[in-house]
Amino acid sequence: MKKKIIVVAIIVALVACVAAGVGGYWWYENVKVPHDNAVEQYELLSDEVNAINEAYDQVIAEAQAVLDAGEKPLDEGKITELQVAISAARDNRKELPAIPEETEEILSVIDQYEGKVDYEASISALNDARKALEDSITQQEQITAPSEEFVVDRLARLEGISGIQAASEDLDPNGQLGKAGGYTAAVYFVSDSVNQSDVYNDGEYGYGAVGQGTDGGGCVEVYATEEDAQKRNDYLASYDGTVLASGSHNVYGTVLVRTSDLLKASEQKELETKIYESLIALDEA
Repeated sequence: MKKKIIVVAIIVALVACVAAGVGGYWWYENVKVPHDNAVEQYELLSDEVNAINEAYDQVIAEAQAVLDAGEKPLDEGKITELQVAISAARDNRKELPAIPEETEEILSVIDQYEGKVDYEASISALNDARKALEDSITQQEQITAPSEEFVVDRLARLEGISGIQAASEDLDPNGQLGKAGGYTAAVYFVSDSVNQSDVYNDGEYGYGAVGQGTDGGGCVEVYATEEDAQKRNDYLASYDGTVLASGSHNVYGTVLVRTSDLLKASEQKELETKIYESLIALDEA
């Protein structure tokens, strides 16, 4: 009897061992291996998303740096547009959640994010807004104390303008070149729209565009500050509507664009607009 009990006990023990072995193998193949694979996939996905986010954050930071520089644009609205683009880009940023404990939950996260962290549209919108602001800043710089050479070049690009001549200390009808509050450059020009036979020139300042003054076509005066330019504009405005009126005059940045009083009002505006657009035109790199 005792022997039978021992034999039964051994058989039970062997069955238990076999069952444990089988159960352990099933757990390893059906639980541990899938979980480990899911964790590995998650870690690879995490590395990929982190790399994408790092590059994305750099694009956002570069756009923010343009704003933080605080440079003045020609169009203030471009600042708002970039602010909106940056805010939208940040809102669109995706972060993987902490890795879940359960295998199915890990796989669910992978399915939700794998191949779906794509910022192409956001980056395009961000770069477009950034470039628009940078271009506007450049345009403002071009009408902020530009050089005489720059003004001459931009006038020379326009059809219907000729005889371009810059004032000098010896040929300066207003005697303001280089003086405190005066212009740093004054570039006169002749307009084909003006009947030159109506233009008086006593020759005191030569018989070129400077000698004709603004009557021959107009002049672009450059000042060191917007305040100086506006002060000059206000002075000219005091003669508007009188026999001493010298033509149209408007300030852009620190530049005062003047056109001949011998032109019709519509011609003055058209010429002034052409000059302004040439001054702010961006040359392609």
